[in-house]
Amino acid sequence: FVEGLDGSLFKTVMNQHGLSFDHHIKFVPIFYQHRFSQPYSNGYQMTVGTHAYYKVHGSAEVRLNFDISPLRLKIQVKSAKQWYEFVTKLSAILGGMFSVFKFADKSMYAYFKMQNKQRQGKLT
Repeated sequence: FVEGLDGSLFKTVMNQHGLSFDHHIKFVPIFYQHRFSQPYSNGYQMTVGTHAYYKVHGSAEVRLNFDISPLRLKIQVKSAKQWYEFVTKLSAILGGMFSVFKFADKSMYAYFKMQNKQRQGKLT
């Protein structure tokens, strides 16, 4: 039936009138692809949730709710890192460091300039 519910036993006993179960089953299609090749696998991922509750009136029931996702998950396997990925990451790190140091330099310059004016008595 459904792998997530295989082997699961949901039963009620005689004194549990109205014990009902809701089973929510969500399917997400998955597409596996290796870089530069044809797709080699189609499949799905499934999530199962179960909720038990008591009904005040009426008999016990079982509800199965299927939710098939309209979106498809694509998993693409990359073989090796390209040289330009390394250069891009290195440039980003160096650029970030440059920005931080430039900000710190301007802040310290403004602080020391204000301190110098205060010592000279030029601040109003």
